[in-house]
Amino acid sequence: MYAEGWILLHNPQRGIAEVEQNEGKNMTKAQRETLYDYYIFFNRIEEANDLYKE
Repeated sequence: MYAEGWILLHNPQRGIAEVEQNEGKNMTKAQRETLYDYYIFFNRIEEANDLYKE
């Protein structure tokens, strides 16, 4: 099993996808940056910024 988690985007062809990740695992830096860029592309600023709140 991988030490990092996985991220799944449900139905991205329908616009903004629903994001799911496995519980108990943190996103990698690359996953967080990719998801951030994805949200910015769709003008979802709040969701993008929420990725870096902790």
